[in-house]
Amino acid sequence: MKKIFTLIAVAAMAFTAYAAEPIFLNMGTVPVLDAEGQPELGTDGKPKTKPNYSSISGDYTDIYTGTEVQGCDGLKWVNNDVTMFLVKADKAYSGAITNTENGKSIKLSNSAPNVLNLPEGFTVGTIEFYGYCNDKTAGKVAYIASILNEAGETVYEGTEAGETLPRIAALPGYDEFVPDGTKKDDEFWAPFTLDQMPKITCKLTKPVSGKLWFKNGGKQPCIYIKLIPADDQSGIADITVDENAPVEYFNLQGIRVANPENGLYIRRQGNKVEKILVK
Repeated sequence: MKKIFTLIAVAAMAFTAYAAEPIFLNMGTVPVLDAEGQPELGTDGKPKTKPNYSSISGDYTDIYTGTEVQGCDGLKWVNNDVTMFLVKADKAYSGAITNTENGKSIKLSNSAPNVLNLPEGFTVGTIEFYGYCNDKTAGKVAYIASILNEAGETVYEGTEAGETLPRIAALPGYDEFVPDGTKKDDEFWAPFTLDQMPKITCKLTKPVSGKLWFKNGGKQPCIYIKLIPADDQSGIADITVDENAPVEYFNLQGIRVANPENGLYIRRQGNKVEKILVK
């Protein structure tokens, strides 16, 4: 039988359920590593790379319309546990404009629903969408029309009168040449950093974990996505314990654990948080 010993009662300290940095989503690359974990070199002497994602598929019911869609195109990132699916028949994600430091952006299908499956224990409070509207026509923009949580509640709404992403021709350096001297097209090495790109900041009305849905308005966007953990996961307002609140366990990296085995864990019940030793 497991024995649980309380080590530290956490009263006035802040606690984050998922000890996470923001999660960044793109269609970039990661190094290819050898058996010893060192970067492999190609015949040209340069490090080998591979996509930082794999293509997957799945079946989803569109939360906006209730329509069942089979074989939805999806992305699974290799450096985190995030998957994203395009819930529209016969449509697929593709890479778009290439940023010098962040690889290719993700080209969405205009106005189609997207579902993001978040890592276990990660709660997002703000989402930043960097990018542009994939239309060269003056005055055209893209925006995030809505974000829904798994229960179908709207946690963000946007309009064309609010924050938007401008047309591709408005990007800094669009009329520049790519480094090898050839004229660029819609997939080129953009001579600017992520922080110089236009962005939409979506502050959610309530934190979201598990799954979230979003779709755009306006014209087709090509985006990088940054998922920022919720700030209000952390504060403990007072030490009153709700004895009826569910008990949750997390490892020391902040990942939720269903059945803790031997070792140190964080135990949370309501607004009481404590470190425990399971033996």
